[in-house]
Amino acid sequence: MRIAYGVGSEGMGHATRSQAVIDLMLSHGHEVHIFTSDRAFDFFAPKYKNVHRVKGFHLVYEENRLNSRKSVLWNIRHLPEGFMPAIRTVARMFEQLKPNVIVSDFEFFTAFFGRAGGIPVIAANNISIVGKTRVAMPARKLRRAKRMAVTTSQLLTFKPTWYVIPTFFSPRVKGKNVILTAPVVRDKIVKAKPTWGKHILVYQTSPTCLKLLHNLKSTKEKFVVYGFGARPREGNLKFCPFNDTTFIKDLASAKAVITGGGFSLISEALYLKKPILSVPLRDHFEQITNGYYLRELRYGDYNIEPTPQDVEAFLAKLSVYKESLRHYHFHPAEFARTIEALCHRVAKEPKERRLRRLARLIREL
Repeated sequence: MRIAYGVGSEGMGHATRSQAVIDLMLSHGHEVHIFTSDRAFDFFAPKYKNVHRVKGFHLVYEENRLNSRKSVLWNIRHLPEGFMPAIRTVARMFEQLKPNVIVSDFEFFTAFFGRAGGIPVIAANNISIVGKTRVAMPARKLRRAKRMAVTTSQLLTFKPTWYVIPTFFSPRVKGKNVILTAPVVRDKIVKAKPTWGKHILVYQTSPTCLKLLHNLKSTKEKFVVYGFGARPREGNLKFCPFNDTTFIKDLASAKAVITGGGFSLISEALYLKKPILSVPLRDHFEQITNGYYLRELRYGDYNIEPTPQDVEAFLAKLSVYKESLRHYHFHPAEFARTIEALCHRVAKEPKERRLRRLARLIREL
């Protein structure tokens, strides 16, 4: 089977999740071509043969908040210079590859051209959960943020044939052709043996989270901090340059995790049964929803701007969270296996004449 796999590049969660699916596909003899950009391209290019660079969308964050207006303006300003080259790249490769099916993890161009070319498209991402299920509304003031999240998801998935959505909670599905699966976890995490050390792992990449680090200094706990590079130790904060092996070791031996609202690290921490304090971006509905369900399921808590008292309150309930996590189990390969099975179900030979016509039309634009 010939598969085109589009991977979004805003954050690395899309890439690490997609890697699990791509590895499974390749191990079963499928031909997979990857379309992505920026850091995700740099991540995939050394590992795989068929990796193609296309334009990626960008989100603007300020003061721990997603700035929707500036995000839209940034993409309007920069997209024209990359839109047609990206479409031409996808069109040229699709004309040669003639994919039987497209899998898109929040990547617009493969989904767009796939639908235009009559090729089945599987949207494989966690963000679609805000529009394709009836998730709880954490607060009334987030209605605008939810509308923005749903609109963004619809634009970037472009009416796919199927949705496959990894999740650690179980909301009611809206509509047809939607499958919920367990979260995705890398093999390195699966092989790690969790222990309970004395440190708390902190993972943050936004410079707007400096206030969080300041607040952590006033507690008595020891924190191992990733995301700010190598820096001198500051009291109870030990800063580590990112190294995947060391990071997994520190994650597996942590007594708890403080991280943003991103789905990938939350999933890995849950697999290792680590209580989580999530610090989602303000107005980022999907991240806040993840935090809300961590609280509801007693796997941890969330706070957009945690104070030292919030951190202490979280740590005081570690035994409660650990007991809840003791009963939570999931199979980390379920997402990849579901996508492969769905690919077999929907795959078909594309109409070559239609692909050639579309490619010729795009070259002429």
